[in-house]
Amino acid sequence: MKLSYRHKWYHFIWRWLYSLVLLALSPIFLIKLFSKKADSSSLEWHKNRQRFGIYPKNFKPNGLLIHCVSMGEVNAAEGVVRGLIKSHPSIPITLTCTSITGAQQAVRLYGNLVQHAFLPIDFPLFNHLMLTRLQPKGLIITEVEVWPNLVHQCYVHKIPKILINARMTSRSLTNYKKLAFLYRPTLRKFDAICAQGQLDFENFINLGVYKRQLHLSNNLKFDLTASVEDEGKANMFAETFGVENRTVLLGASTHEGEEKALLKVFKKLKCTHDDLLLILVPRYPHRFEEVAILVNAMGFQSTTVSAKNTEKHNDVIVVDQMGMLKAMYRVSTLCFVGGSLVDRGGHNPLEAALYHVPICMGPSTFNNPLIVSALTKAQALDIVNDEDSLFNSLDTLLNDLIEAQARGEKGHKVIESNAGATQKTLAIIEESIA
Repeated sequence: MKLSYRHKWYHFIWRWLYSLVLLALSPIFLIKLFSKKADSSSLEWHKNRQRFGIYPKNFKPNGLLIHCVSMGEVNAAEGVVRGLIKSHPSIPITLTCTSITGAQQAVRLYGNLVQHAFLPIDFPLFNHLMLTRLQPKGLIITEVEVWPNLVHQCYVHKIPKILINARMTSRSLTNYKKLAFLYRPTLRKFDAICAQGQLDFENFINLGVYKRQLHLSNNLKFDLTASVEDEGKANMFAETFGVENRTVLLGASTHEGEEKALLKVFKKLKCTHDDLLLILVPRYPHRFEEVAILVNAMGFQSTTVSAKNTEKHNDVIVVDQMGMLKAMYRVSTLCFVGGSLVDRGGHNPLEAALYHVPICMGPSTFNNPLIVSALTKAQALDIVNDEDSLFNSLDTLLNDLIEAQARGEKGHKVIESNAGATQKTLAIIEESIA
C-alpha cells in the first residue's frame, strides 16, 4: 500500500514555533550578514539581499531550483546539473548556495549556464518572495539541507521536491530524531529521496520516511572525472614552482590546528626526506594569510601561489587561491585530507583517489562514512589518531614509494567500481518532475 503525506493540525504548530525561533535569532543573522562591508558588485552584497528573498528582476522564471549548501555539494552535483542543462536546454536553472565559497565554485563551474543565487533564510515571507519570483517547476536539494518552511511552501504549491545524494548518518539520525516532530513531516513531503548508500536508506526509514519515497541511487561523489582545466592548472603550477621532480605532501582542505600539526610532522619527515615539499590548501579563504604567517613563524622557506616566489628552494607552498585543490592532487605524491584531525567530520577524500594519491585522514570522518570505509577497506586510506601516528603513516609511505603508488591505484579502482549514481539520479529527477 502506497502511503502519502497527510497534513496534521499540530504540524502547523511545530513549524510556526520553528519560525518564531528563527525570528528571535534574526538580530544575529542581521549582524552576521551586514558585518562585512560589500560593494554592489560583490558576492557579499548579493548574499545580503538574496538571503531575504530579494532576487534580481532579470532572473528567468519557470525553471528548476537546485540548492547546494557549499563547495562540496556544488562539486558533487556537477554531473546532475550538467545533465539537466543538456536534457533541458530551454529551461532556466537557478542554483542556490548558503556559503560564499559555494557560490564562487558555482560561478567557476557554470558561468552563465545557470542563474547563481543565495538561498533565503528559511522564513515564510522570504521563501514566498523567492518562489513568487522564480516560480520553479521543481526543487532539487542536495544531501541533507532540509528547510521545513521552504519544503512546505513547495508542497502547498504542488512543486515537485527531490532530495538527491541524500545523507543520513547514524549521528544525523540521532539529531533528527530529537526534532522528529518537525523533520519527519518535512521529509515525508518529498516526492523522491535518493539515498547515498544502504545505511542512509535504512536510517531514513528509521526516521519515518515512507519506503516508496526512497531510492538507492548511491553516492554522486564517486562520479568524479579529471577536467582539462584542472590538468592545465596542475601543469602551470608544476612548471612555475618546479615540483616535477620533487616528492610532494599535500595538506588538503585544512582547518585551524591541522596546519600546525602537519608542519610539525613535516619538519620531522624532512630529516630523512630532504627534497620533500609541503603544499597547504586551507579550507577557507579568510585563513589564507593566517596560515602563511604560521608557516613563516615556524621557520620554513615558503611562498604563496599568488606571490609566485620561486627564487629559493621552498619547503612549503600555501595555496591562497580558490579552485586549485583538484589541481594540487594532480601534482602530489601523498596527502592528508583535513577536517579530520579536528572534529569537523572530514572532507571528501575521493578527489585524491581520482588522481591515484594515497590518503591519510584523522579519526573524525562522519561526513563521508561510506566513502572512508570503502577506501580504508581497499587499503587506499590510513586513519591516524594524532601527530605521531600521522608521522608514522606518512614516513612508511615515503620509504616505499612503490607501495604508495599501489595504494593510490587501489583508491582509483574504488571510484571506478562505485560510479553510476549520476545517471540513476537524473532518471529519478525526470520521473519526478515529468
